[in-house]
Amino acid sequence: DLTKVHAFEEGLAEYMSTTGKSTKDKLAEAKSFKGLDDDFKKAIGDFKTTFVA
Repeated sequence: DLTKVHAFEEGLAEYMSTTGKSTKDKLAEAKSFKGLDDDFKKAIGDFKTTFVA
């Protein structure tokens, strides 16, 4: 269902601007995902445990 995808996308963006801000800041500083795989996997995994569509 595309509405759930959109809700997930918006929720993840909000999460990364608040709770996941340190990971987002690392990406902004590095300008690359290289070496940040584990950080993003953890942040997305943490978000998924709280997401309700």
